[in-house]
Amino acid sequence: MVMSADGKTTHGDELGTALWASAEDQEFFNQLKTNAQVIIMGRKTYDAMIYHSRPNDNIPRIVMSHGGPTPREVIADLEKKGCAEALLVGGSEINGEFFREKLINEMYLTIEPKLFGTGLPLAQMAGDEVKLRLLNVQQLNPQGTLLLHYHVEQ
Repeated sequence: MVMSADGKTTHGDELGTALWASAEDQEFFNQLKTNAQVIIMGRKTYDAMIYHSRPNDNIPRIVMSHGGPTPREVIADLEKKGCAEALLVGGSEINGEFFREKLINEMYLTIEPKLFGTGLPLAQMAGDEVKLRLLNVQQLNPQGTLLLHYHVEQ
């Protein structure tokens, strides 16, 4: 995920992150996608991705929506098909659901040196707490974009 320094993953107007995230973040994200067996995202994230940057890859995508399979059901189905790793790319609601179900093992978080004031948080958690252990920090550019790599404590 990528977020502003004040913790927002959207600019408040549902614009895709490709419109405000640094080129270095987008390059890292593309590397993650290249290595992914499958990408999981919410419908709003999918709509923003399709609208702003038509994917030109052949990576399978699972687009989750209300009333569809639960995160646990999606992961169980992927495991049955031999998928050992999936890339969750958001948004806020889907992230919260996967965190609540303890289905996230690692998290890459890019912090862009911007303040939005409004927008969505990384995950809508409803008071749940998730403990993280920092594995690595990398400054991606001279402007101060930071890439944090966390292990999610279960």
